[in-house]
Amino acid sequence: MAAVAAQKLMIQFICPKCGRDLAWAYENASVYCRSCDRWIFAREIKNVNPAKIDPDQDQLQLF
Repeated sequence: MAAVAAQKLMIQFICPKCGRDLAWAYENASVYCRSCDRWIFAREIKNVNPAKIDPDQDQLQLF
């Protein structure tokens, strides 16, 4: 049985403290907020945007 490769999707990082839009990055990335002087991880994002980006495509995935 062949293993299915995990699809790498990018999510929108928004700082949970100041609400600033930071970047679109992979789900396992960490992004730095210059306003708050702190690193943001995907697990800290409370209101996750349901849209995701496949870096090999030109469209958002909504589901």
